[in-house]
Amino acid sequence: MSALLATTMVQMKATVEPLVEAGLRESVKIMIGGAPVTDAYAKQIGADAYAPDAASAVDVARGLAWSLMRVTPGVNCAARHPASCTMRCARCDVRGAGSPRPYGELL
Repeated sequence: MSALLATTMVQMKATVEPLVEAGLRESVKIMIGGAPVTDAYAKQIGADAYAPDAASAVDVARGLAWSLMRVTPGVNCAARHPASCTMRCARCDVRGAGSPRPYGELL
């Protein structure tokens, strides 16, 4: 979720609360950001992650995706990837096409 104004931040908490009440909170990852948002606020409302801008949000989202798979990119991922996986890291890319991708980059 993203907030552009401090007045919209309260809706972030209002979005998280029904997930908790419905017992669904552990089945989703919540990431927040935006100009008025801070890491402290993310922790306060129970978000899983915070990113200060869209560019860093990509890296944070990738980290959340890897954590869902309980994988450390390039370390223990080869044994956990199904053949159809689209999140293989550079070390797991056995297709051999082109130059190696940067360490840990998702495909």
